Amino acid sequence: MPDESTSRPSLPLHVLAGFFLLACFAAQCLYVASHAPLLDDERIYASPGPQFVGRDFEKPGDLWHSPLIYHIAQFPVRHGTVPWYDFLGPRYANRWLLRLPFVIFGILFGISLWYVARRQFGHVAGLFALALYAFSPQMTGQGSHIRADVLAAWGVFGVVYLAIASAHTLYAAPGTLTWHDRSRRPILMGIALGIALAAQFSTWIAFPLAIGFLLYLVPGRRRESVAMLAAAAAIGSVFLFAIYRFSSTAAFHDLAEYFGAAPPIASYFELHHAALREAVHSTNYGLFAMTVAGLIFWLASRRARWFGNTSALIALVTILLFTCAGSPEQIVRLWSPATAFLFMFLAGIVADALDTRHRKLALAVSLTLLLIHIAFGLARTLMA
Repeated sequence: MPDESTSRPSLPLHVLAGFFLLACFAAQCLYVASHAPLLDDERIYASPGPQFVGRDFEKPGDLWHSPLIYHIAQFPVRHGTVPWYDFLGPRYANRWLLRLPFVIFGILFGISLWYVARRQFGHVAGLFALALYAFSPQMTGQGSHIRADVLAAWGVFGVVYLAIASAHTLYAAPGTLTWHDRSRRPILMGIALGIALAAQFSTWIAFPLAIGFLLYLVPGRRRESVAMLAAAAAIGSVFLFAIYRFSSTAAFHDLAEYFGAAPPIASYFELHHAALREAVHSTNYGLFAMTVAGLIFWLASRRARWFGNTSALIALVTILLFTCAGSPEQIVRLWSPATAFLFMFLAGIVADALDTRHRKLALAVSLTLLLIHIAFGLARTLMA
């Protein structure tokens, strides 16, 4: 009889490597969640002060988020896991319990990034994108604090790539896909849109991106594309209104306040220039060098300007241009959904560079810059 221990199928090496990177990300998030003091905005989100009044939700001057972040952050408090009076101390011993849901959201976002990058660019590029994500101080910070950034970024990422996946189903020959297969992605796109909007109002830009990509990919089947987009918009709207307990007055009031707070055009470019300067200043040298090298390769190589790379770059630039707030610091915070598209773009560039005759040089440069990125990320995390 064959030995049972040798007959069991083993996990592929790239899957084990992916799980290892996710474990590294989770360990960093839990370390920060356990050691970093509660910030002022975290205590505002998690404090049981904001309450429902009738069907409306009173938020303390929050122009950027729906009540979703308050629901999630206050769940341990409202259900007795964490006593409310512990918020008086900034170094509450069990603060990691309050941040645990956001650690889980960060892990799920990392899995989504890994899955999409692997499907589009291959196993090596998928692991490269996941390594960038797992050791990114920004993503670690989002996944270890009570903030809506990670949910907003995950939702935008899902909307864009589910729209692209929905377009691909329209290329299938009639009868080859069941109704369930065709409808699953638009439904998930609607849920992702609802999560993104409920997490952060500035993520409205995800839906125009989905419209553009879907209509571009299937120009001959725009009726079906519009039907998919309409279904996603309806599902996303229901999800958003559900957060407000279906109070349209409260929902439209918050949305009107958000769009009414947009700065005038005269200060738009000044704010974005200051925000970009701040973002570049806080970016580690490895990621910055990778971005510059990736853009040069994309411009110089025709093979790199295919839809997979270019769509990620378009999403990245669109979010940077159309996300605005009243201060450069707030703009940098609201730019969080752009980070995953940068990782996707760089992963695609690396995959294309490794497929050239200069693959050894490309591999050496990519690994060197990745190691710098990892070292910088670990140093920033341990100092948190």
